[in-house]
Amino acid sequence: MKKSWFLIVFGLFCFLSACSTNSDEHVFSQKIFQSFVDSPDNTIPDTIQDGAIQISMILDGQYYPSGTKDLTLSIVNNGDSLFYGTPYSIERFDEKRHTWREIPFRKDFGFDQIGLTINQSEIKDEKITIGSARFSKPLEPGFYRVIKSFSTNGDKSVKISAIFQLL
Repeated sequence: MKKSWFLIVFGLFCFLSACSTNSDEHVFSQKIFQSFVDSPDNTIPDTIQDGAIQISMILDGQYYPSGTKDLTLSIVNNGDSLFYGTPYSIERFDEKRHTWREIPFRKDFGFDQIGLTINQSEIKDEKITIGSARFSKPLEPGFYRVIKSFSTNGDKSVKISAIFQLL
């Protein structure tokens, strides 16, 4: 009887301490991610509010397991109408050099050249494919960003990014 109580209490203790550790690790990971997003190495913001241009991008998550094929990117426009296309680029942060390096797409891959408009107070979702079918080799764990360009009717252009981490 005492042995079974000991095993139950021990099992409960292990379970609770495991939950606590995961929570602490998640908070720690979020702090690292946020400090990375706010760092001077992140030269392309996720939001621009410059007069009539008020646009931001956000992904459906911050962390993705290795092998993830698609992400959902939400584009939010609170300013004047902007024009953009389907192309995007993916960059990986090189921690040794503290620079971003573009990940090249496969030579036989191309984007449909379609002109798109996002109007004021509009949100558009876009599928971003990061699976190995688009790249010459699978993406390795690390920090990445999706970059898109937008332009106004007056031909002023801006770039914004959304950062994510592959685990």
